[in-house]
Amino acid sequence: MNLFSNERATDYFRRISSIVEREINAFTDEKILGSNVQEWVDYYSQKYALLPIILFENNITQTIENDSVQVENIFFTNPAYEKRYFDKPAYRINYSIPFDGTADLLQLTPSTRVLTPFEAEVVKPFGEKIGSIVISLTFNADEMNSKPDLHAFVRGQFNSKFENYRKMISYINAEATLFNTQINCSVISWLQKRKDKALEFSDICTKLNIPLRINTNAPNSIPILLTRVVRQAPVAPQAKKIEPEYGISDEDYQNIERIIDMFCSSCEKTPATYAKLAEEEIRDTLISTLNTHYSNVTGETFRKKGKTDIFIALEDKAGFISECKVWHGLKALEDALTQLNGYMTWRDYKVSLVFFNKNNKDFTRVRAQIDDWVKENTTNIEHSKANIWNCTMKRNDNNEYFQLAIHVYDLYIVE
Repeated sequence: MNLFSNERATDYFRRISSIVEREINAFTDEKILGSNVQEWVDYYSQKYALLPIILFENNITQTIENDSVQVENIFFTNPAYEKRYFDKPAYRINYSIPFDGTADLLQLTPSTRVLTPFEAEVVKPFGEKIGSIVISLTFNADEMNSKPDLHAFVRGQFNSKFENYRKMISYINAEATLFNTQINCSVISWLQKRKDKALEFSDICTKLNIPLRINTNAPNSIPILLTRVVRQAPVAPQAKKIEPEYGISDEDYQNIERIIDMFCSSCEKTPATYAKLAEEEIRDTLISTLNTHYSNVTGETFRKKGKTDIFIALEDKAGFISECKVWHGLKALEDALTQLNGYMTWRDYKVSLVFFNKNNKDFTRVRAQIDDWVKENTTNIEHSKANIWNCTMKRNDNNEYFQLAIHVYDLYIVE
């Protein structure tokens, strides 16, 4: 099939929005007045949320099989005696790229696109099984035999082709993430308008002394709890031994961090969309993405001495806590850490800080400042990516340690 070639993404998003709006407008007065509006917001936001595509490039596999290609006969002159084309031996190499997310996104045409065909076979994720995108390359046998470094040649051909797939996925992910935020805001507006209309009708009935009977058994929507797809987790950061029975698992912690990195990396690819947003608006968009993977993500949540930006409660264990900030220098980093220390209970020891650089042209210097600070103030440092640090710190209120992940992303736009 040819990916990214069907319905335009904007048309698809508009069609989904129209479906939701019609459903809400069709609510009876009894239904809207007898239900919990927030439950309906959660229901629609989760039902129509689009999970961004996440590629597991470390788990790409390849197979090879015999094939053939048609080659034109350069000596073709007489159709009655000679074939115009003949088959020539070839090899087809199939690359299987595991992925997670809403597979339908791979069929949509994003507003920004690379003008080239995207032939691939797609196996959709199902249950706890991840999906896969299979890209095939066919090489003439003579061509392959003539290459002195065959592995480098084939790998180079695949990387060149796959880079365009990465770009298209980043484009459609950015649009899907924005849609998730917009549909949530739209649902709130549509529900409020429908409720206001029902209340207005109820008020008129009251003034006319006509009884309005509300059905107390009107169904309340139960939010759909989306289960997380099982993923291959990287090696856990080496931190000082901490009692594991009361904390969130390394798998959950690293999966949350991976989702944050995927979302924020998408923001960097379309900075004009996000640079104009306030700190709280970027955070709310990130929360919307996390809610497509976990059912209990909240923002501005009271926790010990204040309200943390992002909080994920996992079963009866500690919660994941994160602060999102616009980068204003090391003072902002230290202030954010002070906030985190105020939010952490004795159970919390896996937290993160996410910074967005909107004002500094020299992003390299920003990363160098953070790197120097991390080396001076933390231990067990793992610099997994150029913009991510995983480390260990001692808490302010006791002698225990906590794991800290620091992310920084560049949203600076040259004027």
